[in-house]
Formats: sequence, C-alpha cells, structure tokens
Amino acid sequence: MNTATSDSPEVEYATDGARGRYNTELAGAMHVTRMNMAGLEHLQMNLTGLPKGLYKKNSRQPSNAGQVHVGWTSFNGPQTQAVCGVQCPYLSSSYKYLANNQPALLAQLLGVAETMWNGATTIFPVETSTMLQTSACFRLGTTGFQKISSGTNLAALWHKDDGNLAGSIQCVLVLGVFEGGRVRFDLAGRLGKNRSPNTKSQGREEDVVVVPNEHGTLFIGHYESVWHSVDSVTDGDRTIVAAYATKAVQTFDRAAIQSGRYTFEQAMALQAYRVDQVKALRVEQDKVVRGAQRKALTDMWRQQDGGNFPG
Repeated sequence: MNTATSDSPEVEYATDGARGRYNTELAGAMHVTRMNMAGLEHLQMNLTGLPKGLYKKNSRQPSNAGQVHVGWTSFNGPQTQAVCGVQCPYLSSSYKYLANNQPALLAQLLGVAETMWNGATTIFPVETSTMLQTSACFRLGTTGFQKISSGTNLAALWHKDDGNLAGSIQCVLVLGVFEGGRVRFDLAGRLGKNRSPNTKSQGREEDVVVVPNEHGTLFIGHYESVWHSVDSVTDGDRTIVAAYATKAVQTFDRAAIQSGRYTFEQAMALQAYRVDQVKALRVEQDKVVRGAQRKALTDMWRQQDGGNFPG
C-alpha cells in the first residue's frame, strides 16, 4: 500500500531574491524562500478547524493545542509493537481521519508536500536522494517525506530535531498573518541540552541568523543538525506545515522490509496481530503477572522474527 497517491493542487514553487542574504548567511545548511500560495487560501483555517482530539499536546507548551501528525509514526504505545526487534510504524489516526472524513484536505496537504519536495530536490539533491532510499510504502507520494505535522503558534527553545533521519532535510511552510514568530538559526551549534532555556552558542550570539517570516515563507534544510529556535507569536496566528522523514521509520524499514525478512503487508499484519495480543493482556489485574506475560510474548516474537535485530 502506497499511502501517497494524490492530485497535487495548483501550487508552484517560487524563489524570492529578497531572502538571498539569509541564504548566504545560512551557508547551504538551510534555505529560505517563498511558495506560491494560490489555491491555499483556506488551508490554515481548515487545519486549525480539525477536531481537538487529533492534536497531540506538547508538555513543553501545555497551553498550546499541540500538533496534528499525518503519515507514518512510531510513537510508543499499545498500537506500536516490535517486528524484527524494532517498533513497527503505523499510519497516524489523523491520516485515517482525513482519508475518511476530509479527503480534499488530505489531498491538499499531500499536494503541498509534493510542491515542497520539488523545490527541495533542486536545492538539496544529495539529501533528497538519500531520503528516497526508504521503501516507497513508507513515503508520501513521490516524495521522501514520511510524515506531515502541523501546529499553530508553536514557540520553541533552542533545539535540533534529532529524531529526523540523519542527512535528511525538512520543509516548513508558514501560514497566517501574525507578529513575532521569528526563526533563529545558530550554525555554530549550542552548548547545552535540546530545548533547555540555558544553551550557549559555540560561536558568537551576534552571529545567530534571525529570520522574520510571513504567510508563504518556506524553510528547507537540515533541521536534524542545525540548532534553531522560534520566538513566541505576539499577535495573530502562525500555523506551520512541516514535512520530514524520521530515523525510526528507516530503522524498521531496513530491519524488516529491505532485509527481505517480511513484505510490507506481512509486517503490517504481524503488527496488528501483536497489538491485539498485547491488548488482550489487560484483563490481567496483577501488573507483575501481566509484565511476565508480555515479556513471554515479545521473546517468542523475537525468535519468530529470526533472533537479534537492531533496536
């Protein structure tokens, strides 16, 4: 099953010479441009109008609605069980909801992803080629993206998106009319922990690149390796649509699919069966007994899959 067939809306990738200074300063690690927004006038409204239950809250911003994730995910939980010793990805509930209830919005999101990808392949040909090495069953359309995430008025402390696939690029499209929300990039790197309020540049703070952005601004680059932060929005609403690939999906792909151990369909069937088996253990009230039963299952499944696999 390729989740990614869609009709791309009438959107065209467009460059913007006014952002040349930022791109020079960002030295090939990031690229700032603009997207032609024709046909996307209602995208922000449609995204922010989705049911609240589709949004996953972020403990770092408890007052924010969170993000909606569309595509392949590996978030831990009873819905994700190991196959070949690796957590098996699954299609997000948001993807399924859109496919069943708002297919036009899903098609529009996938079309936006295709448009961003077309620009990315020109600017980052090596990185996009690497992303295409993931099996097509885990990619969205003809792109190398595996997931699209969207949120509104998300501020962020200094961090790297280290869950992203190494050597990959991420695209972030900005929607809305707002003040604030400037994005900061520190190519020198930061000392300190991801999303800590107490990081320090390994270069000079005055060399941090600060990029104002607006409706239609498109960021393309190495979010997995470049330290970045996002200022709070002081007025209006700033929505982002981010498309990217993750390490977790690639790890599973290599262990279970590309190794030839299972086909995609076999792996998905095993995952569904194992989810049901784990859920059935809930009738056992004693946590110790339930834990032992689950360990017996996972040990049996590891043997069934062929032994030791990368975690």
